[in-house]
Amino acid sequence: MDFKELEQERLKRLAAYKKRGNIGLIVMLCGIAVGVGGFFLLKVNENFKIMIILGLLALGVGIGIFSSKHGIASKYAREFKKPVVEALLKKWYDVYSYDERGGMPLAEIYNSGLLTRRADRWHTEDLIEGMFNGVQFRTSDVHLEEEHTYTDSKGNTHTEWITFFRGRWYQFFLNRDFETIIRIKEKKRIKEMITRGLEKVEVESIGFNDKFMAYAMDDHKFFYIFSPVVIEKMLELEKMHRGQFMFSLDGNIVNIGINDNRDYLELNLKTALTEENIGAYESQINLMAAIIKEFRFDSYKFQQQTGTEYVNNAIHVDEADMAEFMAHDVESKMENLDNIVEAKLDEIDKADNPDYAAEEIDRIDEELEGMDEGFNKM
Repeated sequence: MDFKELEQERLKRLAAYKKRGNIGLIVMLCGIAVGVGGFFLLKVNENFKIMIILGLLALGVGIGIFSSKHGIASKYAREFKKPVVEALLKKWYDVYSYDERGGMPLAEIYNSGLLTRRADRWHTEDLIEGMFNGVQFRTSDVHLEEEHTYTDSKGNTHTEWITFFRGRWYQFFLNRDFETIIRIKEKKRIKEMITRGLEKVEVESIGFNDKFMAYAMDDHKFFYIFSPVVIEKMLELEKMHRGQFMFSLDGNIVNIGINDNRDYLELNLKTALTEENIGAYESQINLMAAIIKEFRFDSYKFQQQTGTEYVNNAIHVDEADMAEFMAHDVESKMENLDNIVEAKLDEIDKADNPDYAAEEIDRIDEELEGMDEGFNKM
C-alpha cells in the first residue's frame, strides 16, 4: 500500500471519527435538554421526573459514543504505523527490521555508563535494526521510571513514579575496536554519568565545553576520534533535539541517548499524509543514516579493522539479506575501482611519458594491494 492509498484510508477513518463524535455530542445535548426540561416540568407534575432519568441515561450514552471515537484514532495509529515505518525504512536502508513491541535491551543501556539510576519500571517500543553504509545500528523508544515512596503529615504512605529518561536511544556498532571508553553528556544532571577511571577532557571549542562534560580513558584517542568536524556535528545534533543529549563509545559500540520526554514514530489520525508531513516523520527514520554520515562512522577511520568478529554481533535482521548486501557492496567497490584504474591507464597512455607512467603504475599497485587487504578482512 503506497502513501496515496494510506491517505485515502486515513480520510475514511477520519470521517468515521468525526461522525462518531458528532453523534455522541448530539445525544449528549439531547439528554441535557430532556433532563433540564424534566426538571422544570417537575414543578407542574411529578410524573415528569421520568424525563430527568431519560435525560441522564441519554447523557451517559452520548458520553460513551463520544469517547469511543478515540478508539478509531488508536486503531489507526496501530494499524498504519508499521506500513508507514517500513515504507520509509525501505527507502533509506538496504537491510532493516522493525518490531513495534521490541526495544533496546536494558542491560545495553546501562552498559553505556550514561545512566546510574536504576529503573523500577520501564517500557520500550518501536525497535528498528539495520545497516547503513556497512555500519550496523539499532534504536528504540525508552521510558525509564523510578519508584518513590513517601509518608505525608497524616501518616499516610504514598507511591509515585518519577520519569528520569523518556526519549530515543541509538546504538551503532563500528567495524573497529578503539579499545577505549569515552562518555559525553550535557551538563544537566552530570552526576548520573559514570566517570570512574576516566579523565575529564576539554576541547578547543568553547561552545562544546560550555554545553558538555567529556570524560575519556585516553585523551589521545579522544582527540583522534573527536576531530573538530565531529565536535561541530555533535553540537548540531544536540541543537536538533530539546532535552538532554548523551554519547558514549566503549570499544566499538556507540550509544546516543536523547532524553527529551517524547514518543517517537507516533501517527496522528488528524495529520494528513502529505509530502511535508511524511518528510517530518521521515526525519525520525533517516536520523540513523544522518548520524553515520555526519559522524563519519562509515569512513576509513572507523572501518579500518573490518572483520568477521564485528559482523552480525548486534542486530537480528535476516542473515541472507545481510550477506547479499555485503556481497553487493564489495562488488560495487570493485567495479568502481576498475573504472578508476581504467581511467588512470588512459591518462598514462595519453601522457606518453615513461617516467610518469612508471610512477603512476607503482602507485596503482600500492592502492590495489591496500584494497585487496581490506577485502580479505571482510
